[in-house]
Amino acid sequence: MKFGQQFSALYQKVTFGFNVSLILFSGFLLTTSIVEILAHENKHALSTLVGLAVFFGGLLVICSRNVWIQSNDRKAMRELREEQSILNRARQTKLALTIPETALNCQLRIADTKKAFERLSLTGVCQIDVTEEGELCYRFPSFESDTRSSTLIESPIIIKTQVNEKEFT
Repeated sequence: MKFGQQFSALYQKVTFGFNVSLILFSGFLLTTSIVEILAHENKHALSTLVGLAVFFGGLLVICSRNVWIQSNDRKAMRELREEQSILNRARQTKLALTIPETALNCQLRIADTKKAFERLSLTGVCQIDVTEEGELCYRFPSFESDTRSSTLIESPIIIKTQVNEKEFT
Protein backbone atom coordinates (compact mmCIF):
# COMPACT_ATOMS: atom_id res chain seq x y z
CA MET A 1 0.00 0.00 0.00
CA LYS A 2 1.41 3.38 -1.00
CA PHE A 3 1.84 6.28 1.39
CA GLY A 4 -0.99 8.24 -0.24
CA GLN A 5 -3.40 5.33 0.15
CA GLN A 6 -2.36 4.84 3.77
CA PHE A 7 -2.84 8.53 4.49
CA SER A 8 -6.23 8.51 2.76
CA ALA A 9 -7.38 5.48 4.79
CA LEU A 10 -6.20 7.10 8.02
CA TYR A 11 -7.88 10.40 7.10
CA GLN A 12 -11.18 8.61 6.42
CA LYS A 13 -11.04 6.80 9.76
CA VAL A 14 -10.23 9.99 11.66
CA THR A 15 -12.98 12.03 9.99
CA PHE A 16 -15.48 9.21 10.52
CA GLY A 17 -14.60 9.07 14.23
CA PHE A 18 -14.71 12.86 14.50
CA ASN A 19 -18.16 13.00 12.87
CA VAL A 20 -19.50 10.28 15.17
CA SER A 21 -18.08 12.16 18.19
CA LEU A 22 -19.75 15.38 17.02
CA ILE A 23 -23.04 13.54 16.56
CA LEU A 24 -22.93 12.31 20.14
CA PHE A 25 -21.78 15.68 21.53
CA SER A 26 -24.31 17.77 19.60
CA GLY A 27 -27.10 15.28 20.35
CA PHE A 28 -26.37 15.55 24.05
CA LEU A 29 -26.27 19.38 23.99
CA LEU A 30 -29.37 19.58 21.80
CA THR A 31 -31.24 17.39 24.27
CA THR A 32 -29.99 19.50 27.18
CA SER A 33 -31.15 22.71 25.49
CA ILE A 34 -34.59 21.30 24.73
CA VAL A 35 -35.01 19.99 28.28
CA GLU A 36 -34.08 23.42 29.70
CA ILE A 37 -36.57 25.11 27.37
CA LEU A 38 -39.36 22.69 28.36
CA ALA A 39 -38.51 22.83 32.08
CA HIS A 40 -38.68 26.66 32.10
CA GLU A 41 -35.48 26.89 34.10
CA ASN A 42 -34.17 30.46 34.13
CA LYS A 43 -30.44 29.67 34.01
CA HIS A 44 -30.18 31.09 30.49
CA ALA A 45 -32.31 33.32 28.33
CA LEU A 46 -34.89 31.56 26.16
CA SER A 47 -33.42 33.02 22.97
CA THR A 48 -29.98 31.62 23.89
CA LEU A 49 -31.41 28.15 24.45
CA VAL A 50 -33.36 28.23 21.18
CA GLY A 51 -30.22 29.39 19.35
CA LEU A 52 -28.18 26.56 20.90
CA ALA A 53 -30.88 24.04 20.01
CA VAL A 54 -30.90 25.20 16.38
CA PHE A 55 -27.09 25.22 16.19
CA PHE A 56 -26.65 21.76 17.69
CA GLY A 57 -29.58 20.41 15.67
CA GLY A 58 -27.92 21.63 12.48
CA LEU A 59 -24.56 20.20 13.56
CA LEU A 60 -26.27 16.88 14.28
CA VAL A 61 -27.85 16.80 10.80
CA ILE A 62 -24.61 17.73 9.00
CA CYS A 63 -22.50 15.18 10.86
CA SER A 64 -25.13 12.47 10.38
CA ARG A 65 -25.13 13.18 6.65
CA ASN A 66 -21.33 12.96 6.53
CA VAL A 67 -21.34 9.60 8.35
CA TRP A 68 -24.04 8.28 5.99
CA ILE A 69 -22.05 9.37 2.92
CA GLN A 70 -18.84 7.81 4.26
CA SER A 71 -20.58 4.52 5.03
CA ASN A 72 -22.05 4.41 1.49
CA ASP A 73 -18.60 5.08 0.04
CA ARG A 74 -17.15 2.24 2.09
CA LYS A 75 -19.87 -0.10 0.85
CA ALA A 76 -19.23 0.87 -2.77
CA MET A 77 -15.48 0.33 -2.38
CA ARG A 78 -16.04 -3.08 -0.75
CA GLU A 79 -18.35 -4.13 -3.59
CA LEU A 80 -15.78 -2.97 -6.14
CA ARG A 81 -13.02 -5.00 -4.46
CA GLU A 82 -15.27 -8.08 -4.41
CA GLU A 83 -16.12 -7.76 -8.10
CA GLN A 84 -12.48 -7.15 -9.05
CA SER A 85 -11.41 -10.22 -7.08
CA ILE A 86 -13.99 -12.38 -8.86
CA LEU A 87 -13.04 -10.97 -12.27
CA ASN A 88 -9.35 -11.66 -11.63
CA ARG A 89 -10.20 -15.23 -10.65
CA ALA A 90 -12.31 -15.71 -13.80
CA ARG A 91 -9.49 -14.36 -15.97
CA GLN A 92 -6.98 -16.73 -14.34
CA THR A 93 -9.08 -19.89 -14.62
CA LYS A 94 -10.93 -19.13 -17.90
CA LEU A 95 -13.60 -21.57 -16.62
CA ALA A 96 -17.07 -21.23 -15.16
CA LEU A 97 -17.02 -20.35 -11.47
CA THR A 98 -19.28 -21.52 -8.67
CA ILE A 99 -20.16 -19.56 -5.55
CA PRO A 100 -18.44 -21.81 -2.97
CA GLU A 101 -15.28 -22.21 -5.04
CA THR A 102 -15.01 -18.48 -5.66
CA ALA A 103 -15.73 -17.60 -2.04
CA LEU A 104 -12.93 -19.90 -0.95
CA ASN A 105 -10.40 -18.76 -3.54
CA CYS A 106 -11.17 -15.05 -3.26
CA GLN A 107 -11.52 -15.14 0.54
CA LEU A 108 -15.04 -13.70 0.51
CA ARG A 109 -18.12 -14.60 2.48
CA ILE A 110 -20.65 -16.79 0.67
CA ALA A 111 -23.38 -14.13 0.86
CA ASP A 112 -21.04 -11.43 -0.46
CA THR A 113 -19.89 -13.70 -3.29
CA LYS A 114 -23.47 -14.44 -4.29
CA LYS A 115 -24.39 -10.74 -4.31
CA ALA A 116 -21.28 -9.90 -6.34
CA PHE A 117 -22.15 -12.56 -8.92
CA GLU A 118 -25.69 -11.18 -9.10
CA ARG A 119 -24.37 -7.67 -9.71
CA LEU A 120 -22.01 -8.95 -12.41
CA SER A 121 -24.75 -10.96 -14.13
CA LEU A 122 -27.18 -8.02 -14.05
CA THR A 123 -24.62 -5.85 -15.81
CA GLY A 124 -24.03 -8.54 -18.43
CA VAL A 125 -20.44 -9.28 -17.45
CA CYS A 126 -21.17 -12.95 -16.76
CA GLN A 127 -23.76 -15.51 -17.77
CA ILE A 128 -25.48 -17.97 -15.45
CA ASP A 129 -25.58 -21.69 -16.29
CA VAL A 130 -26.99 -24.56 -14.25
CA THR A 131 -25.13 -27.86 -13.92
CA GLU A 132 -26.83 -31.27 -13.97
CA GLU A 133 -26.61 -31.26 -10.16
CA GLY A 134 -28.51 -27.96 -10.06
CA GLU A 135 -25.54 -25.81 -9.06
CA LEU A 136 -25.23 -22.32 -10.52
CA CYS A 137 -22.12 -21.69 -12.60
CA TYR A 138 -21.10 -18.25 -13.74
CA ARG A 139 -19.37 -18.02 -17.12
CA PHE A 140 -17.37 -15.02 -18.27
CA PRO A 141 -17.44 -15.16 -22.08
CA SER A 142 -14.90 -12.36 -22.46
CA PHE A 143 -12.32 -14.43 -20.54
CA GLU A 144 -12.91 -17.75 -22.29
CA SER A 145 -10.09 -18.67 -24.66
CA ASP A 146 -10.59 -17.90 -28.36
CA THR A 147 -14.15 -16.69 -27.79
CA ARG A 148 -13.29 -13.04 -28.23
CA SER A 149 -11.63 -13.42 -31.63
CA SER A 150 -14.34 -15.66 -33.10
CA THR A 151 -17.15 -13.31 -32.11
CA LEU A 152 -15.36 -10.35 -33.59
CA ILE A 153 -14.74 -12.04 -36.93
CA GLU A 154 -18.24 -13.40 -37.47
CA SER A 155 -20.72 -10.84 -36.29
CA PRO A 156 -24.43 -11.39 -37.07
CA ILE A 157 -24.51 -8.34 -39.35
CA ILE A 158 -21.74 -9.64 -41.61
CA ILE A 159 -23.30 -13.10 -41.83
CA LYS A 160 -26.68 -11.62 -42.70
CA THR A 161 -25.25 -9.47 -45.48
CA GLN A 162 -23.36 -12.45 -46.91
CA VAL A 163 -26.57 -14.49 -46.97
CA ASN A 164 -28.42 -11.64 -48.69
CA GLU A 165 -25.68 -11.30 -51.32
CA LYS A 166 -25.84 -15.03 -52.07
CA GLU A 167 -29.58 -14.88 -52.51
CA PHE A 168 -29.36 -12.09 -55.08
CA THR A 169 -26.54 -13.61 -57.16
